[in-house]
Amino acid sequence: DIFIKVNVGDRFDMLAQRYYGDSNLWWIIAKANEIGKGKLGLDPTKKIRIPTEIDDILDSLLTTGG
Repeated sequence: DIFIKVNVGDRFDMLAQRYYGDSNLWWIIAKANEIGKGKLGLDPTKKIRIPTEIDDILDSLLTTGG
């Protein structure tokens, strides 16, 4: 995994597009950072974890129907 400092205005979907090439994978970053409950903006004073090995996560969704 990598840790990044976000910029003002960054969103999960933007980060997912940048690191995974797919903005629909925003939920992986949100879940890894335990951020949710309607939060759209990211706190620029904190670092965000970007999981780098997401194949297992995606494979588990396919096998469980998630």
